[in-house]
Amino acid sequence: MIVMRPLVSVIVPIYNSEKFLAETIESILNQSYRNLEIILINDGSTDNSKQICKEYSTKDKRIVYIEKENGGVVTARNYGITKATGEYILPVDSDDIIKNTYIEKAVDVMVKNENIGIVYCKAEFIGGKTGYWDLPEFTIVNILKDNCIFVTALFKRTDWVNVGGYKDYVKDSTEDYDFWLSLIENGVKVYRIPEILFQYRIRENSRSTKAKYNKRVIINYHKRLYKENIRLLERGDLKKYLKNELNEKITLAKRMKCLMLYFALRIHLINKLPQGIDI
Repeated sequence: MIVMRPLVSVIVPIYNSEKFLAETIESILNQSYRNLEIILINDGSTDNSKQICKEYSTKDKRIVYIEKENGGVVTARNYGITKATGEYILPVDSDDIIKNTYIEKAVDVMVKNENIGIVYCKAEFIGGKTGYWDLPEFTIVNILKDNCIFVTALFKRTDWVNVGGYKDYVKDSTEDYDFWLSLIENGVKVYRIPEILFQYRIRENSRSTKAKYNKRVIINYHKRLYKENIRLLERGDLKKYLKNELNEKITLAKRMKCLMLYFALRIHLINKLPQGIDI
């Protein structure tokens, strides 16, 4: 008996990406996992991106090409997912690279573990910066402190529906962080493949190089998750910051306020430090 493997919809929002777009598409087409639907969403590009997409769509029937007016990566990604028919979703930015066994290994984890709903991997930089991307491994404490899951992670389409997709109220290029926290709030478990299978391109105008991070916004939209895990967060560096202020007599609201002040101070200090120095 032949068992059909789940369909994976790869979602690629595109805006003026002609320089690296073909390389990104090739990395998707070269996947060892073949049951793919590749949705290219042209978000109002004014360069040669349209022609590149159309050329590839005539070569491979798995490619679906969509055009829309420019609205930004959040609306483009969400729109692409509304057109997807796959059980699993993998977003890929139009200048990044996935290695040829990434989807196969990610699907294998998801199929064998029903409780896991986010699968990602280790990663490295390409482009303006090269080398290993030293992201902390996922733990609930690490993800609450800062985003440690890049956007190109496999998840279930039903989970995307359940949380209402990527939110457009996140204006600082951290919509993926907000999305992962929404899934985790719903009980979704996370797994990182212990292998470098993703290449993140650094460019002068990359979204990550321009983003201004606002931790207060993230905490405000995910108060329940932070409240449920506040004791874990109060350990370590946060405990040192708060010193003896936190005890059983302090209300939860006061502790949440202290938590937000801590993150605001930490981010302020990081922004003042020379590049490459962390605290």
